[in-house]
Amino acid sequence: MKAIYKYQLPIQETHILELPEGYEIIRVEAIDGLFFLWAIVNTNENHPKTKCYLEFYKTGQPFKSEDLESLSFLGTCKLFIGQELCLYVFENFKPLWT
Repeated sequence: MKAIYKYQLPIQETHILELPEGYEIIRVEAIDGLFFLWAIVNTNENHPKTKCYLEFYKTGQPFKSEDLESLSFLGTCKLFIGQELCLYVFENFKPLWT
């Protein structure tokens, strides 16, 4: 069976999230200063897991890789630290930092 699950993300430049194989990310958003990701996942406990490699970028920040085709834009998360900071969230299918 499949369902939409919500996962809290740390606020850092890269993060590895373990999700059930075949997941589909449908949303990322900041709520009250915390970052979250929603995905459609297989809820069977015995379903195999896979790693999802996430990268977060600020405006003007260089990308870690020249291979931008390996990145898939997921959305933005806004953080307020004295002023608004917007982070752009990507999934990297060929990360160099694993």
